[in-house]
Amino acid sequence: MSYSIEKGKNLRVKVNDKYVACATDCTLKVSANVNAIDTDHKDVDDENPAWEEQEVKGKSWSVDVSALYSTVSSETTKQGSEDLVALVGQTVSISVDKYVGGNGTAKYTGSAVCTEVTASGSNG
Repeated sequence: MSYSIEKGKNLRVKVNDKYVACATDCTLKVSANVNAIDTDHKDVDDENPAWEEQEVKGKSWSVDVSALYSTVSSETTKQGSEDLVALVGQTVSISVDKYVGGNGTAKYTGSAVCTEVTASGSNG
């Protein structure tokens, strides 16, 4: 098996077909939703405890993006900070892609509800 090292800057996020402007990093998280099943029964004793079984109930995913505050509302290919605030509570289309030259190749796409936009600032 061969591996290739990818630079993190080549992973970008689009919201409603527009890249998040001035993104500094992004995280794609894919996880399995697992429930524990109790397998304890009357034949189990302290010397031979029962093993807990795991049952996969489905999968979930999320995308987090950090970006510099951007006021690019006049640009047609990027989502500015104010644009993202307006999307909170709405279902949006998301794609996470790997930047290749002048074109992006979508790797993951889907729909999600925009749940939070946080703005913070520091002196310096």
